[in-house]
Amino acid sequence: MGKQARLPFPTNTTWRASSKLELVHSDVCGPMRTESLSGNRYFILFIDDCTRYCWVYFLKHKSEVAQVFIKFKAAVETETGCKIKTIRSDNGTEYTSAQFQALCKDAGIKHQLTNVYTPQQNGVSERKNRSLMDMARCLLFEKNLPKTIWAEAVNTAVYIQNRLPTKALAHKTPSEAWFRFKPSLAHMKVFGCLCYSQVPAVKRDKLSKRAVPGILTGYSMVKKGYRILDPLTNKIQVSRDVVFDEKACWNWERNEHEAIPEELVTDQFEADQNDPEMDVDDEPVKGTRTLADVYERAHVAQEEPCCFEEAEAHQGWKQAMDDEIAMIEKNKTWELVPGPTNRQGFSQKYGLDYIETFAPVARLDTIRLLIALAAQKQWKIHQLDVKSAFLNGFLEEEIYIDQPQGFVVSGKEQMVYKLKKALYGLKQAPRAWYTRIDSYLLSLGFERSISEPTLYVKKKQAETQLIVSLYVDDLLVTGGDRSMLADFKAKMKDMFEMSDLGQMIYFLGMEVQQTHSGIFLGQKTFAVKILSKFSMENCKPTSTPMAAGAVNQAIWLRKILGDLNLYQKEATEIFCDNKSAIAIAKNPIFHGRTKHFSIKLHVVREMEQAREIELVHCNSEDQVADIFTKALCTSRFIKLRKELGVSSMEAKEEC
Repeated sequence: MGKQARLPFPTNTTWRASSKLELVHSDVCGPMRTESLSGNRYFILFIDDCTRYCWVYFLKHKSEVAQVFIKFKAAVETETGCKIKTIRSDNGTEYTSAQFQALCKDAGIKHQLTNVYTPQQNGVSERKNRSLMDMARCLLFEKNLPKTIWAEAVNTAVYIQNRLPTKALAHKTPSEAWFRFKPSLAHMKVFGCLCYSQVPAVKRDKLSKRAVPGILTGYSMVKKGYRILDPLTNKIQVSRDVVFDEKACWNWERNEHEAIPEELVTDQFEADQNDPEMDVDDEPVKGTRTLADVYERAHVAQEEPCCFEEAEAHQGWKQAMDDEIAMIEKNKTWELVPGPTNRQGFSQKYGLDYIETFAPVARLDTIRLLIALAAQKQWKIHQLDVKSAFLNGFLEEEIYIDQPQGFVVSGKEQMVYKLKKALYGLKQAPRAWYTRIDSYLLSLGFERSISEPTLYVKKKQAETQLIVSLYVDDLLVTGGDRSMLADFKAKMKDMFEMSDLGQMIYFLGMEVQQTHSGIFLGQKTFAVKILSKFSMENCKPTSTPMAAGAVNQAIWLRKILGDLNLYQKEATEIFCDNKSAIAIAKNPIFHGRTKHFSIKLHVVREMEQAREIELVHCNSEDQVADIFTKALCTSRFIKLRKELGVSSMEAKEEC
């Protein structure tokens, strides 16, 4: 008797309902310390055992349970044509009351009760209550919402969980099991986000606001609309004409919204999908800025030291200078010699002190091609970073420099440094570094691509073993042979001081996720950083068209793929929605109509005849390239983005 403990509970249920309403679980949660907007402190949950579909009702007092059960019973039995056979609940007084027992007896419903102090026997309801409260808390905390909205959060949590797959249904959703069709999630937005609901025309005049700010608090079950809370009046209305700013939230301390709203678009200003779009030149345009703009942005500027004394006084700058001098000394970039008598300190002049300065860097198109190839071959892309890369370049010219201020060698103040290797700031430094690493990669057995001088390939007969792409001091390496990849890294570290960054995760503003299902790219961090730098986090979005030139791009990509032993046997298809352009490219008889054409435009015809490309007609509605070359309306942009197969990295992480 002194050591008796509770008997273990079964881990799995021994019986499941096979039809709707054969068994309904129920439980009451509360009281909450904070009243909801409607003055409720409790909620009651009903769960169908067969489909796991949930219903929630909110109560001011536990004594309302019997009346709520009458409403629930009438609704679900009318909807399904089935009768509730059994209801399972705990031993609370709201369920054991004479009124509730009479309801069950009159309707022929079997009422299963748990033992006293044994909530484990009502596990389905208890666990669901916990899940709902956990989700409701997260919804409230995410947007810093007041606790008075707890009922809306619980209601939304039920709405969401009814549309989430569950193991109890073999990963089907309760909504699909109950209604027999898959629910749509296209209408769902971030709970608690800032939104703007349109004011009906009958409630405003021509000078009144056409929209009012609000907070999304859920979805109406009786109307096709969103439940919007007016934070100034604490009243909820249902509206379908709503614009959402999902990243913004309401500032409850200042009682105002924190973000500048997106521009509300009315029907008369919406762009038509069939409206002709304007072609956009792919050349970058130099922007202008007035002095007023400069003055307005002066407060966000970062001030840099204007002299050595200011830099020396700052610990960060002093440490950076010490590190750079140490790297130069370690790399034997210079040597201290007496100053030459026949030399004077002039700046470098082209043709006299240096000749070649151009150093190629990898094009972004090459980087994207490399990523696409690695994804297709299921290779991993690794990244290496050469420390102080320009200091490794050998100089052909004889160059002397004064000892840098603050680092003059005591007793040798009259001596100067003779450069043995390139130094940052020299005109020829980039070229010297490229020449050095180019010769070293060639000595390792790599072949330089003719079409892309920063792309190096190591081949074995017809098989590509290793590919290296060079972008100044960053190297991207990929290949199917891990041992060869490791050997390449070791040889590079023996020659240069460099950091092995492992698999590429961030490069030139691109976030890279390498998974078993593919390689995913994004620029969220880079975009947010740029916006933050110029205090434009709350700016309004606008479309940004991309570059054109499909034929030139296709020919260049074919050459690059040829260097990688990926020869294209068939012509590259170029989809064009202009039949006249296709006819002119294919048929030289149209000569009379094309006298005004520029000579360079006939290259398309030459490539077509050489079977390097093939022009294929497609309807204008199906021209996916429009997303890169034209300023599109939002609806058409979203449609073409889906056809491209572009998916969200955030959505991928949630799956």
